[in-house]
Amino acid sequence: MLLGRRQLQSWLTLLMVAHKGSGRFPNPLVILAACRGKTLERLTALEGRTRDDQEKAYVTGMLSLMETVLEIPLAQICDDLHLDADIRDALLHRSGSLGHHLALVEATECYDTQAVMPMLEMLSLNLEQLTAVQIEAMTWANGIGKEI
Repeated sequence: MLLGRRQLQSWLTLLMVAHKGSGRFPNPLVILAACRGKTLERLTALEGRTRDDQEKAYVTGMLSLMETVLEIPLAQICDDLHLDADIRDALLHRSGSLGHHLALVEATECYDTQAVMPMLEMLSLNLEQLTAVQIEAMTWANGIGKEI
């Protein structure tokens, strides 16, 4: 993975400023992408995964909405950033551990409780853990939006 967390956060800040448009607020999709990134990072941390795995999770969540934000195909974004295969597979196919975490987050965003509960079980997580992580991530992401 060539893109480190600090570079990605700088890129996120730039995106938020660039996509403010004529309004006072950053693009809500960029805030949602930041929230996804932090949620995936924290879920990975709950599993006791390495810091490198947590960073990959963060990058996966952050990039998951960039196709919509930038209006560039996600496969091209993956190619341009030379992402590791596990991040690429998660983004393009929702496969692997990162992909399963991303699918869980997307299901919660759609309030798909029928999908969320089996996913939590598969990932050995519970609803209380997921809720706590999401609250933390939303608070963090909203803080980024206020800084801009």
